[in-house]
Amino acid sequence: MLNAVRKKLGVLYTKIYFQHKRDSITDFTRAISNARSALVLLPDDQQELQFARSIVLSFQEKFKKKGLTVIFPEHLKDPFREIYHCEIVRVLENDINLFYLPKKRLRRRIRQKDYDVAIDLNLQLHLPSAFLCKESRSKVRIGITKEHADTFYNFQLRANTASTEKTIYDHLSNCLGMF
Repeated sequence: MLNAVRKKLGVLYTKIYFQHKRDSITDFTRAISNARSALVLLPDDQQELQFARSIVLSFQEKFKKKGLTVIFPEHLKDPFREIYHCEIVRVLENDINLFYLPKKRLRRRIRQKDYDVAIDLNLQLHLPSAFLCKESRSKVRIGITKEHADTFYNFQLRANTASTEKTIYDHLSNCLGMF
């Protein structure tokens, strides 16, 4: 129960923190197709991570020259040994505050770079990842439709709740492949 209250307070803080940061009108097709840099926030769940692998590898191909930054939680095993030519940011337990929000040093590290596209690959709300996605100031912030998604993303993929995790990630990969 205490965790739920802390999470709700974290979401409330996020809404207040970002209330004056409005998105401009964006041509998503052009913005994604012409993107030169991307931020990918890996799922907080090890099983989901295995299904999200193809998306990360396709982003790695698209953003070859250090244009890709991959963020993943410390508790996950090293996700991909085959990832190269990208910046990897490991989110440590002490990088997250009491309300499940990234601390200032991690937020500052994300803001140091300009991203054209940011994608949060968590199927459920993972507050630290969603917050960093929004904090990236990316023109296009992609996430799967979930609770509070409108606060963080300006491009959402509606996933069939009856679908398997693999099906959802395959669908997301196909959607992103259109750009």
